[in-house]
Amino acid sequence: MVKGLKSPSSPVVVSFSVAESGANTYTQARVNLALNVLDQEVFVVTGVNLDVLPPQCIAGLNTRMRGQLSTTSRATIGSLSSTNIIAIARDDIRM
Repeated sequence: MVKGLKSPSSPVVVSFSVAESGANTYTQARVNLALNVLDQEVFVVTGVNLDVLPPQCIAGLNTRMRGQLSTTSRATIGSLSSTNIIAIARDDIRM
């Protein structure tokens, strides 16, 4: 544990799913964590499992499905070089 952080509670598992709002459409969902700022509560991520569905197979086209976990709302998919991206997953079909 990092100096200055205490672990008064057990690990918490956060689960969610996001359905694509339309074909080839960027869709995001927000998961709010109830943290008490006055008690200086923080949330430490110790593991991430992103399970993206395979992309649609369209004859003659390359298709891709991507997912990411970020600390802030985003307008587009980012990369691990962005400071607010925690994890990213990708599945490709190349024709």
